[in-house]
Amino acid sequence: SDVSVDASQLLEQGNQQYDRGNFQAAITNWEQAIAYYRRTNHWLNVGQILIKQAQAYNSLGKPEKAIILSESALQIARVCNDDSLEAAA
Repeated sequence: SDVSVDASQLLEQGNQQYDRGNFQAAITNWEQAIAYYRRTNHWLNVGQILIKQAQAYNSLGKPEKAIILSESALQIARVCNDDSLEAAA
């Protein structure tokens, strides 16, 4: 199967869950998408999803998890030299 298609479907499912307020389900979908993107070295995608997960954890009242994920996203942004991702984190 095409990894990028699977990952983008998982990403989209996570977005839909998040919009419905199903934050835990969104985090789970995004976790699977991140696994695909890590394997294929799409680090900017990983960083962007980590920021989404951080927002979901904040919504669940778990700011300490959100901070850890944001810091991970920030590290990826610096390694990839991506200013827009760094600003989002």
